[in-house]
Amino acid sequence: MTNLTHSLSVLESYIELFLDERYMNTSGKQNVILTPFNKNYFKCNISEEKYYTENLVLKEMIENTLEIYRIDFLSYYQDHNYSPSVRSLHSSGFLILHDELVYYFDIYESNFRIIAHLNLGIEYKNKSFIIGFSDIYNVHRFYKSFSVMATLLENGHLLFNLQTVLNSNRIDYSFCYSKKLVDMLSEVMPATFYFSYIISFSNFDFSPLEKYKEFAYDIRNNQFQLLSMERDTQRVLNALNKIPTKSIKISENDNILLNNFKNLGSGHNVIGNWNLDENFDSISIKEVRNKLNLMIKETQSKHLINFYLLEEESSNRYKVYSNNGECQILELDDVNKYFNDSSKNIDFNTMKYFVFFTSTVKNNHNYKELLLNIGQYMQYIYAYSSSKGYKFRPFKSHNDEMILKDITFNKDELVLYSGVFLSDEIIQLSTFSD
Repeated sequence: MTNLTHSLSVLESYIELFLDERYMNTSGKQNVILTPFNKNYFKCNISEEKYYTENLVLKEMIENTLEIYRIDFLSYYQDHNYSPSVRSLHSSGFLILHDELVYYFDIYESNFRIIAHLNLGIEYKNKSFIIGFSDIYNVHRFYKSFSVMATLLENGHLLFNLQTVLNSNRIDYSFCYSKKLVDMLSEVMPATFYFSYIISFSNFDFSPLEKYKEFAYDIRNNQFQLLSMERDTQRVLNALNKIPTKSIKISENDNILLNNFKNLGSGHNVIGNWNLDENFDSISIKEVRNKLNLMIKETQSKHLINFYLLEEESSNRYKVYSNNGECQILELDDVNKYFNDSSKNIDFNTMKYFVFFTSTVKNNHNYKELLLNIGQYMQYIYAYSSSKGYKFRPFKSHNDEMILKDITFNKDELVLYSGVFLSDEIIQLSTFSD
């Protein structure tokens, strides 16, 4: 068995082992929440100018991906950027490797910090990369073994925004994999990091980063301290770093998506039946289905990923559209049963449009690419809803057994992600602080 085959097998076994019971992993979470932690573990006591803003494309990349644009002090999910974050912990992001220095963007200081120097050799001299990462140190306190899957989806959301900015600015880039680079990063970065993708640039000006001089340090001293299954989780992170991700590139999206990132809003304060009087007239199932099929084809996910779009036609009567063009009529008496008890304060029966992503069981999966791509597809829907004047909320908590029984056309599938369109009548707490 090759190293890659072994790593794929380790990840597949891990994901499928915890998939059915992923939300049982959060039992006792009210106690876990009290466990002290920091939101940022890289510290530097010296402030520097925001030199990165001298490159307008780099500035635009940060504004549409990592930068915090809203803080809701009274909300459970407090700080927000332009993509969903598990528990608003912002466990996923990207590093920039330029001229052998590794730059990390501190979202709370809103500036870059140097965190490492890599002696990569002459072949990497004058080359620049963006390296996607997730740090499961905090999110593991809530989701335990599910934290790997949750952060891969989160990283996909962020990656869609990043690629949208690069494409809209006609930046030449490609996805690659370098074992040498990943191995060296693994040596210097915290043990709770894994690396999700590497983007190589042929001609992009990262030179403003060269003005940064101060190094930040990790206050954890690289101690791997998780609450459960530490050895197994470390084994999976090691396997993740050995799996390349190349079939995740998407082409240019409509400019309306980029323009509407700023209108994206969290729906986490939805309680009850906010959507009772909303018709969602601007939503086009055909438009969403066509775009998703294009992205699935482009990322070579055909025959691996399926999606189902659920549309309420009348009371208790729904249409289900699949990616292959099929449509069936369902009589559903209670849509709430398809979602986990963690969403019990929301009345899903007042909502008109739902999205479910699944994968076929019989295929051998590169779950790393699979989940990154599903995150990207869901972020497209998130941005699409904003362009139509609505909100959107993705859910990782769903009743897989009921969804497979009633909604999916094939019963040998794994339910990986779901989401729902929401009315725009949700007033964010930040509105009152403007």
